[in-house]
Amino acid sequence: PIMAILVSSPFFSFCSFSFFVFSVCVRYDDASVEANLNNGDYDAAISLLQRRVKESGKGQTIKEAYLHTALMESLLWQGRISEAQNEAKKTQVLVDTVVAQARGQADQINALELKTRFLDTLSWIYEALSQDVKSQAALDEAIKLLREQRELDRQTWRLIDCLAHKASLVAQSGDNDQARQLLEEAITYVPGSKSVSAFTVADVEEALGGVLYKLGRSDEAQKHFARAVDLKKNSDALLHRF
Repeated sequence: PIMAILVSSPFFSFCSFSFFVFSVCVRYDDASVEANLNNGDYDAAISLLQRRVKESGKGQTIKEAYLHTALMESLLWQGRISEAQNEAKKTQVLVDTVVAQARGQADQINALELKTRFLDTLSWIYEALSQDVKSQAALDEAIKLLREQRELDRQTWRLIDCLAHKASLVAQSGDNDQARQLLEEAITYVPGSKSVSAFTVADVEEALGGVLYKLGRSDEAQKHFARAVDLKKNSDALLHRF
């Protein structure tokens, strides 16, 4: 699965055209934590996050909610599913509180952005626990919020990722036509986006090809497979985070 976070130039390009530039540019995430997550060093991320949580106290701020969301994410990708699930219960209360208390456009954007990250991670926890109905419900909520945040390009990669994740779940249940619709929607968000890596697009193209093949549309499937191969062949990065 494709994991990512906002630490690069699209964030600044967004700020350049936003009329609430200054307030949106005040970020709550931790560069050191994100660097560890980006590098797949989950041991280091967990150690740092646990230290940050102790230092921050027990407030109900967006910073606190972020730390717990990142910790839940780190535990998940390290395969510590039970611990991630327990962390998710605490994190949901924090995230919902932050969203409810958000005042002003910038605070609301940051709070909802964090909530989509929480829901995205939660969907993977539920899938790991074989609770696919709950996983899809979390994805549905995340996708709804992300569609509403379409002007925030740094979140486009997550919208595509969530659509692809849901497509995978519905395809597993045999609904290949719905999976096709979700993947085709995901591809429509690619043009013009600076937050989507070539490998993300290649993964979606490959998944769409697989679904179309199962639907008996082999000629169309081959075109998407070919696009996926070309994208991966011409890209110099396996993963690009924003």
